[in-house]
Amino acid sequence: MSGNVGNKQSTGAVFNNNNTGTFNTCSATVRDHVLGAYLKAKIANLIGVSREAIMWGQPIMFSFPYANDEGVIKGFDIEKGLRIDLQKAQLHKDQAGKDQHYACLQVQWGTGSKNTGGAYAGALIRVSHVFSLLTIHDALEKSFEWGKYCRVDPPLPNT
Repeated sequence: MSGNVGNKQSTGAVFNNNNTGTFNTCSATVRDHVLGAYLKAKIANLIGVSREAIMWGQPIMFSFPYANDEGVIKGFDIEKGLRIDLQKAQLHKDQAGKDQHYACLQVQWGTGSKNTGGAYAGALIRVSHVFSLLTIHDALEKSFEWGKYCRVDPPLPNT
């Protein structure tokens, strides 16, 4: 597992290849940096805790609607313009076929032009549900592998 999270497993989430998005490949160094220090810094900034205090088990919930949060974190862009942007919520079908809103986290690089930038990975996180930081890590890790957005849903209730 990348990002220095050891052998911990995320729970309470269903991961799906959303079959959307077109992502570039990146080096293992960039991927591991994003999945480790950068992701922790981004989420710490979003929820207002110190970067040193955030743990992989930290509960995270994106309420809807939410404000976009985009831009490079100074000192974390080991590649020009490397960032994790929280973009506008997207509407997708969940695993039960119902329309749901998802927070959109996208790993991007460069200046925004197709010639000098692009995206490496993305996660669609179901809003108004609590997931751990480790779950978000695992979703981005799957997106790096798949080259598509990873959609995160809560498990369906037992019927």
